[in-house]
Amino acid sequence: MTTHPIDLAGPHAAIAEILARWARNAQTEAERATDAADAKRYRAEAERFRKALYQWSSGARVQLAPGDGYLIPSASRGAVHLTTLHSCSCEAGSNGLRCWHRPIVEAIVEAADDWEPAAESQPLGDRLAAARRAYWR
Repeated sequence: MTTHPIDLAGPHAAIAEILARWARNAQTEAERATDAADAKRYRAEAERFRKALYQWSSGARVQLAPGDGYLIPSASRGAVHLTTLHSCSCEAGSNGLRCWHRPIVEAIVEAADDWEPAAESQPLGDRLAAARRAYWR
């Protein structure tokens, strides 16, 4: 299987901020919850987002996998997990539980809405034409 690294140098901080915001929001909901089960669920969500933020900030990086998946390294087992917006191949994900890998993918997708394509990703002819137009103005 061929994978392609994703250049996330520019949006790295944006992804971290999204994860931090989600953790804060979940913690706030846990504190506001009047039902113990809801509070527990929100605390678990906050912890999952904090773990994703910690892993992301500690250097966990993804690779684009064929289809709509991403490869994310395990924090503890030395494995690499195939993660999508709806599933993850990690132990928790395989057992129907929510893991920390999916929030990273969700944050990448949310941040991608604001990314500008790098000039290198545009076809060479388009870049040359833009450079010529700028030069001859």
